[in-house]
Amino acid sequence: MNVLDSDGRLRHDRETAAYVLDLLRRELEGRVDGLGLESGRWGINSLHFAGRWEGTGTEVLVKVNVSDEPRFWARAIGERDPDLAPKVFADGGRLGADDLGWYVIERVPYGLGPERGGEEFTLLLDAGVRFQCVAPTVHAQVRTVTASEVEGWLRQALPLTPPGPALALINRFEADWDFVCCVCDFEICHGDLHMANVVMRVPPPQPGAALLIDIGAVRMPWAFDAAYPQILNSEPGRGGCRGLVRRMAELRRRRGMAVPSEPDLERLSAITLGWVALRQWWITGPSPDPAWRAPAVWRAENEAYIESSARFVRG
Repeated sequence: MNVLDSDGRLRHDRETAAYVLDLLRRELEGRVDGLGLESGRWGINSLHFAGRWEGTGTEVLVKVNVSDEPRFWARAIGERDPDLAPKVFADGGRLGADDLGWYVIERVPYGLGPERGGEEFTLLLDAGVRFQCVAPTVHAQVRTVTASEVEGWLRQALPLTPPGPALALINRFEADWDFVCCVCDFEICHGDLHMANVVMRVPPPQPGAALLIDIGAVRMPWAFDAAYPQILNSEPGRGGCRGLVRRMAELRRRRGMAVPSEPDLERLSAITLGWVALRQWWITGPSPDPAWRAPAVWRAENEAYIESSARFVRG
């Protein structure tokens, strides 16, 4: 049965779900009790199933269509810091004759959102910094973001008519890339650090550490890992959504990690936010799903970040 669409996404129709569930039951051989489809679970590339791990009764989540990299990092990070990634109970690269990666992980029920009053950003950034500390202890090949890749983000955004002086960022890219590489250490970062990839074992307002899921480790200037969630979440009136590069720098400083001094930190923040704004404009375009972001807010926020970045370009 062909379970993947042309983009490599696992189909979400009822027939595919039933087929995959049957494969899982055979593969797991009764190790997950009450296994069933997790309806309404986010994730367009995969299917999620829920149940309880045999013997312990621990609630687990089974994700199907998971590539080798996030499965590897889930195990590696969870083994080194159980408070940074959910426990992995089982995983594999195939289901029956199908090339479908999967894993069974501890079900971590709580997410991060505005109900935490802005604290969600501190929790997210703290998880990102803890990952930067732990990741170097993992023996693995990690892709490094290159100058040509980042410049490509900017150039590919241009046909979509991004707001603000985008061309100014491209014209001075080489000089700004040299500056970023000089003041901002390349770290092994999560690579996709956003609210849907960070979970909590306890509900608000209880204190606790955030855990990371769907890790796609990449070596890059650490400021990218902070700029990305700021671009995705900036909107008027939302507490805590600004200044994330500076806040990650402070979390790194507390752990004895290198950070730039003023005014380099201000310039680093402005440049990386402008770059990531253009990257996300290329990915999302001018008309995001209004259930996620109001198009007018999306345009205004990205324009402000590109304008701010261009001030340093021109300066």
